[in-house]
Amino acid sequence: NHQQQINLLIATIIKTIIGLTGVVFMIMIVAAGYLWMTAGGNEEKITKARTMIFNAAVGILIVFGAYIATDFIVNVTIEAIGG
Repeated sequence: NHQQQINLLIATIIKTIIGLTGVVFMIMIVAAGYLWMTAGGNEEKITKARTMIFNAAVGILIVFGAYIATDFIVNVTIEAIGG
């Protein structure tokens, strides 16, 4: 029972941290959008903004995959210990 509570606490902390990365993703997208909109035709700034958007998208996909893996592992672990 005590081990189950510890596992649940750890799972909650991990899910919260992974969830907060969504906020970072939105900040990156807004910053890239602002950079693109204020580029004024400057190809260097537009390329930087596109790169930021691509990197943010890849990052959120990695985090989403980590969230799915974490959720699966935690659920299997909790079931295995009789949760």
